[in-house]
Amino acid sequence: MTGTKLTQVPYRGGAPAIVDMTGGRVDLMWGNMPEVPGPDPRRGGLRAIGYGADSASPLLPEVPVISQTGLKGFS
Repeated sequence: MTGTKLTQVPYRGGAPAIVDMTGGRVDLMWGNMPEVPGPDPRRGGLRAIGYGADSASPLLPEVPVISQTGLKGFS
């Protein structure tokens, strides 16, 4: 939708991806809320930069909804 070029790194679940995120081996990940237990993004560590649903998450209401922050139609 934006033309951004990314390299996909396939993982067998969220836990190995989180290990690589916190270790600095990958720059970003798309994940599901249940896969991101680890460090609470509200206290540092991993930082949620967008939520891909139609409305804000009740668990992290401060995380912006992607479709409402400039990428219309993203879900």
